[in-house]
Amino acid sequence: MKEPGLPDSERNGIWIQARQHAWEAGSSWVCRGFVEWLISDAPEAVRLRRSSVIVIVPIMDIDNVTIGAGGKNEVPQDHNRDWSDQPYWKAVEAAQHGILKMDAEVGFDVFVDLHNPGAGDRSPYFYVPPREDMTDAGRASLQQFIDTAKQEMTGMLAYQGRVLESGRTYDKNWDKISKNWVMKKCKPHVVAVTLETSWNTPESHQIGYQHVGAGLGRTTSKIYAQNVPPSQ
Repeated sequence: MKEPGLPDSERNGIWIQARQHAWEAGSSWVCRGFVEWLISDAPEAVRLRRSSVIVIVPIMDIDNVTIGAGGKNEVPQDHNRDWSDQPYWKAVEAAQHGILKMDAEVGFDVFVDLHNPGAGDRSPYFYVPPREDMTDAGRASLQQFIDTAKQEMTGMLAYQGRVLESGRTYDKNWDKISKNWVMKKCKPHVVAVTLETSWNTPESHQIGYQHVGAGLGRTTSKIYAQNVPPSQ
């Protein structure tokens, strides 16, 4: 998605995707909240559309969503453990191609993979790549994103600042998790995170999820939206 504004080479790049794990249905509603905010008349949304290239993937694991299956830890391959140089899933391969193209041709800046966590997690939080593998620029960009998310993702299902790393001790296939792949393959400043939105709370419903998505939109706009003169 983009509106007339800056030339592509001067735009920021944003990639949002959901449902790598098919049964985490709340993530699609967070994605919808982001999109509905993005197409609104809010000045922050207008600026983001005019100064960015934005890719939205509302469902990655289409097959399992269609048949009502779970998808997590599935055989032969979990989608979010498939981000290698030779992925099993065509959807992952296509996403990788699109991300690398954006990183090469546009000012790619942020990748967000939307999920739902365990039953005991009562507020949203972020998984981030291991900081020891980031550059100074990457760590600075990530901290700015996290700090801004805490300011903007408030109200229902508010983000309270929790951040977890998914590195070598997290999973044997840690380096094949999407955000870790993005961190390794893209420019050092790119922010790559997983947003886990709680599903087991009184506010974990369509409106609550969409509220989180709108907060994510405001977060990206506050950092990445540029003022574009009307003549452009």
